[in-house]
Amino acid sequence: CLGVIDHDNSTGRKYHEVADAIADLRPHEELFRSEVKAEVAVVYDMDSVWAWRAQTQSVSFDYTSELMRLYRPFHALNVTIDVLPVGAEFADHKVVVLPVPVVMDQELAGRLGDFVRGGGTLLLSFRAGTKDRDNTIPFGLTAPGLLRELCGISISEGESLPAEAGGVAITDDHLRVGREVGRVTVWRDLIRADDAEVLYRFTDQFYGDCAAVTRRGVGAGAVYYIGGGVDAAVMAGIGRRIAAEAGLEVIDAPAGLEVVRRRGPAGEMDVVTNHTDRPLTYAGVEFGPYDAKVLPVS
Repeated sequence: CLGVIDHDNSTGRKYHEVADAIADLRPHEELFRSEVKAEVAVVYDMDSVWAWRAQTQSVSFDYTSELMRLYRPFHALNVTIDVLPVGAEFADHKVVVLPVPVVMDQELAGRLGDFVRGGGTLLLSFRAGTKDRDNTIPFGLTAPGLLRELCGISISEGESLPAEAGGVAITDDHLRVGREVGRVTVWRDLIRADDAEVLYRFTDQFYGDCAAVTRRGVGAGAVYYIGGGVDAAVMAGIGRRIAAEAGLEVIDAPAGLEVVRRRGPAGEMDVVTNHTDRPLTYAGVEFGPYDAKVLPVS
């Protein structure tokens, strides 16, 4: 906030750091001008943001945190991601991520359905389709409203989860039935799987028959519904599963090391940044703390 050159007109550390960055980037100018082709689109809906602000429903809720809950699993795999407004075109992506889309209308629901039936993967999270564009609950529609048939689920109950309670346990419905493999915080939708596969379900006495995460194959595509604030470890597994199914270009690297693959005149190059305060190694090259390099893809 104080600028590259300070108010006393001195050229200190910030100035020299920017100068070094420009010198490092200049040889790769054409690479950074090349088109970025993202495979994942995170769709940001301001109507849903304002609907949540008008009626929070959970004191632990934060829209940006819920967006990041679905964003991080793909970012950790170094998948290229677009963040788009709700009215933007997303049909040319492989995966569409729509966090806590409490507001839904026929136009958006139709585009999402066409995207999935055309072979795309849709990832939604809790309270989806509960309200219309006027921020009112449509009479006679069971949640997730206009998305109910697409998701193959119905939700007649849900509850806010107070932070001090530490959330509720979920179990893997296939591998570890009955054993806690993760936790859900903030909120939970109590999902009935009408025509969907249950991936995770709750384990508590009252709602152990309700799903927490579901998947439904639709045509050549699929819909994943995340029915609460599912923890990072479980979300990481879901993200990797979606990446494999959708054929995303995944680049495995140590945690904290970001790899962005670009295609320029000289071929494929990896722009690698170490966001940590410790040395990390990628592709046989060591990166010091907060180091960054451009490497050719071997």
